[in-house]
Order: sequence, then C-alpha cells, then structure tokens
Amino acid sequence: MVIASDFYEELPALSSALNRLQYDGHDIIGLHVLDPVELDFDVDNAGIWVDAESGARQHLDSDAAREGYLRRFGEFCVNLEEKFRSAGGDFVQLRTDQPPVAALASYVAARKVRTR
Repeated sequence: MVIASDFYEELPALSSALNRLQYDGHDIIGLHVLDPVELDFDVDNAGIWVDAESGARQHLDSDAAREGYLRRFGEFCVNLEEKFRSAGGDFVQLRTDQPPVAALASYVAARKVRTR
C-alpha cells in the first residue's frame, strides 16, 4: 500500500490506520511529499501569509518564525517516520522541486537489497 501525502493529519489517527493496514498484512510505503519551503523555510520576506486550507491571514516575520518552525517541523517528520516504521512500513521524503524518479529509484534499489 503506497500512501503519498503531506501527512498533515492527526498522528494518532494515522497511527491507528497504519496499524490496521499492518494487521491486514499490507506492505506499507509512505511517500511524504514536501515543498522546499516546508523543508527549508527559506523565505526572505515578511508579510501577510494566507492559510491555503482555512483562508486565515496572519502577519509573519519570517526570520523570527524560521527557528521555531524548523524545530517543530523536524519533530513532526521524525514522529511521522516513526509511525510508519513502527507499523513495519517504509518512509520516503520527496521534494516537489526535484524529479521523483531519481528518489524513487534510489528507494527501490535500497529496498531490493534489504529484502533479499
């Protein structure tokens, strides 16, 4: 079962779903699809930011927000990968600014070696 997402969900609910998939005997692969801004927060300007899902607007000083954001986002990614691993699954991060074929080919080659 290949699941491609940004995984912005409640982790306990995701964990429950992954555990069910594992229980049902599925091979689980999580593809975490990320925009470079999400990974690097390489934003050099302040301004009004609009939440794409809710439409909420917020003034943001990007330099002030960068450190806290990167720390929390890093923790989220570690916890997310942990959920997949604890359910016996694999986890791969893919960047939207890079062709996915190379990253997926690398993953498939590593998996082939690991499962021999």
